[in-house]
Amino acid sequence: MKRILLAVTLVAALFALVSCTDAPSLLPFADQKTGSFKIIALPGVDTSGVASYKLTLNKVDGSETKTFKSMSADSLSVGTWTFILEGLDANANTLIYMPSERQIEIKENRRTSVTVTSMAEFNRIFSVTESGYLYPRPFAKGSLTGTLVVPVEVDGREVRAIGYQAFSGCTGITSVTFAAGTKVTSIGDASFRGCSNLSSITLPSTITSIGANAFASCSSLSTITIPEGVTEIKNSCFANCYALTTIAIPNSVTSFGDAAFQNCSHLEISIPTGLKRIGSSCFNGCKFAAVTLPETLTYIGSYAFASNQNLTNVTIPENVTFIGGAAFYNCKAFTSMVIPQKVTNLEWSTFSGCSNLVEVTLPNTIKTIGSYAFNGCNKLETINIPTKLEALYEGAFTGCSQLPSQVFPKTLERIDSYAFNGCTTMESLTFTGELKTVEFYAFANCTNLADIYFVDKQAGKGWDSYWDKQNNVSSTTIGAEIHWNNT
Repeated sequence: MKRILLAVTLVAALFALVSCTDAPSLLPFADQKTGSFKIIALPGVDTSGVASYKLTLNKVDGSETKTFKSMSADSLSVGTWTFILEGLDANANTLIYMPSERQIEIKENRRTSVTVTSMAEFNRIFSVTESGYLYPRPFAKGSLTGTLVVPVEVDGREVRAIGYQAFSGCTGITSVTFAAGTKVTSIGDASFRGCSNLSSITLPSTITSIGANAFASCSSLSTITIPEGVTEIKNSCFANCYALTTIAIPNSVTSFGDAAFQNCSHLEISIPTGLKRIGSSCFNGCKFAAVTLPETLTYIGSYAFASNQNLTNVTIPENVTFIGGAAFYNCKAFTSMVIPQKVTNLEWSTFSGCSNLVEVTLPNTIKTIGSYAFNGCNKLETINIPTKLEALYEGAFTGCSQLPSQVFPKTLERIDSYAFNGCTTMESLTFTGELKTVEFYAFANCTNLADIYFVDKQAGKGWDSYWDKQNNVSSTTIGAEIHWNNT
């Protein structure tokens, strides 16, 4: 017969762990694997008479009842047991806490005993590593409720940081504060991720670092102030915080990580004046109507503002050198856009799905227009073709049904398949350079395209067979008259 210690640890509260007003004054924790029971006393519980606390176990089939008190011992037979905790609160009123549906499974006969002791609450609920990282003890994590007060120290160790995933998934926590005198400087990665009932948190001025996923999926969090000294909002830090409406961000922040505010559908954002980088999917799924980007900004990641159908025209600062693929995908409220001079390539699907985009100004520094960059921009009427353009990739202007006739520079060497697919308004195209490669169906479904002019005498070499100028296949394929050497 194996032996097991059935321990009931009564703990006095030194710091406030606030629960709802109707909640009992004791928090029990049962470990189903080892059969141990631990009890945490909240503020207001009289812990002087420890012998007055009793644990009663009833076998589900009704055949046995066991009662455990301080220093008592008995055996538990195989089967399922329910348990009830009885004790006295500060007003000497009898308290029955544990409901009958709380169960423990005993898989072999066990000799058990009960020991009741008294220790400091935070010495049992929390632990601190030698490096100062705070963690809840495993038995306590799932039962934390109400306001969590982060202590200054535990067991004589100073709390300097919230540990990795420390309170992740603690759905009972509704608010977080830090005790006066705190020296916490870091909120660890995923430390409060999935705390779905966390509605408010007050961060102390000592905080300089907030980790990736720190508050991800805190779906009740409505507002937060980031302390001065924080320099980065890391990847997915506030992703899926659906209730987040306002966030105060200091000018010390220079970078927004990937998906930092993804799906924050109620967020109104004020960008700090020193921001340099907006990561991929940073605001993907947000719904704010306006945003002001600072002059310090140099990088906009892929999908950065994707699927924001309320966002109207955005002014991109002159210092931006990179705009990622699908950065403004499906931003249906856009009507115009100016790309700054330092951008050299328009990436894939940059404005795909921007169905109300009418006018685009491209700098002459642009060398390539990426695949499906303007896909579905069916109101696009005005766009200047950069003088240094070298390539139009697959589907670049697919579905741009209002795109008018265009003249392309000598530098253009490549047009990929379906580049102008469905450009039904376009009547003529003029290519002034050698144009080394034209892929099949480059001008598919251009129903009003009547004339294509090739100025350079070398045009046509190495083209797809559909564009064999000797056989003139292209004329019958697209229904346009081909003019070689601009004749």
